[in-house]
Amino acid sequence: MADTHQATYIRFALSRQETTEQIASAFCKRHVEFLHSVRGLYWDRDFHAFTPNIDQELEHINHFHDASSMTQDWPCACFDFRFLQWAFDLYLYNSKSTPHGYKAQH
Repeated sequence: MADTHQATYIRFALSRQETTEQIASAFCKRHVEFLHSVRGLYWDRDFHAFTPNIDQELEHINHFHDASSMTQDWPCACFDFRFLQWAFDLYLYNSKSTPHGYKAQH
């Protein structure tokens, strides 16, 4: 079974809360389902990758808005979603924790 990983980093002039509202609206219209869990991550400079923070994991959250509100202070939050048969992760991170060496698309 193939496992494909793609990541795109896009800088927004919106706050995380404003970004969440925009995403939630679009996902609702497309019937994208929040899978009730979120994980915290931090940027590991040695590995040049996001690394899970085992102290920041929440499950059984009913709504994406709630998960986003609970993670506002986390440097990076990874939300689990499903669209049709595909599960995917959405990473939202604070600009002050922007990974060094990434290629932003403007």
